[in-house]
Amino acid sequence: MPKYGMPAFQFYVKDWLTNSRVILMTATERGAYINLLAHLWIAMQRGEGLLADDKALMRLSGCTEIEWGEAGTNVQRMFNKRGEHLFNERLTEEFNKHVKHREKCRAAGIASGKSRRQKTLSPEQALNERSTNVEPNTNTSVSSSVSTSPSSKPTNRSCTEPETDIRAVLEFETVGKVKTWNLTQAKLDEYQELYPGMSVIGECKKARQWIRDNPTRRKTAGGMTRMLGSWLSRAQNRGDYIKRDGSQPMSAHKRKVAAIQAKMLDNSDEAVAARAAGKEMGDV
Repeated sequence: MPKYGMPAFQFYVKDWLTNSRVILMTATERGAYINLLAHLWIAMQRGEGLLADDKALMRLSGCTEIEWGEAGTNVQRMFNKRGEHLFNERLTEEFNKHVKHREKCRAAGIASGKSRRQKTLSPEQALNERSTNVEPNTNTSVSSSVSTSPSSKPTNRSCTEPETDIRAVLEFETVGKVKTWNLTQAKLDEYQELYPGMSVIGECKKARQWIRDNPTRRKTAGGMTRMLGSWLSRAQNRGDYIKRDGSQPMSAHKRKVAAIQAKMLDNSDEAVAARAAGKEMGDV
């Protein structure tokens, strides 16, 4: 355990003020007692206790020789001797609780960090990590009996578990610990199925260029799928996406001009006269 890894301990005020043994102490004895508890807390983090030496205890308590001569006996009664060291039962209990809590928090932190790391890994990185965590089968007798048994049948994984295409199609710069994120062929196919009339690869290239041109707006590796999903959805809603047949989209400005021209043509004299003629024929 590292030295001074736990700089503080719980001080229960009510217990201190209502403990009969503490109440019967003088002010000097109480001061010496709390000083020794503090030194004991530090010593326990080194796996030790207070050395059961009268002069050493006097110095650690902060008392003079005269004060320690009057207070030392009562103060030492608050400690239990184990070999050559002194310990306090209540402080030892708090120390063990503190250590247990720290270990629990440490384990939770490791689990949380691993979970976050898994979310930020690219599909191929996650696949590689899962493959390194698989334990080899050392039971050769069982594996050999299964492989030679006439009743055993080989499993065709390609039929029961379709493989995911994790080939990298585009690479995006990201922020955070993972500096790049790869758009895989499987994810591209998923987007293409969702937007059949759109050239998804073309839109993703536009998104990648936008990220390069705006480095302060880069996302983390874990946020890239959300960013691309939003990009494609906005392009679909605006209608200015690159079409799958390769044709270029009509810009928003051109669509606005075309709408104005259509409205002007609809309000022209020829259009008005044509509508009037049609109405007269209908009345007849």
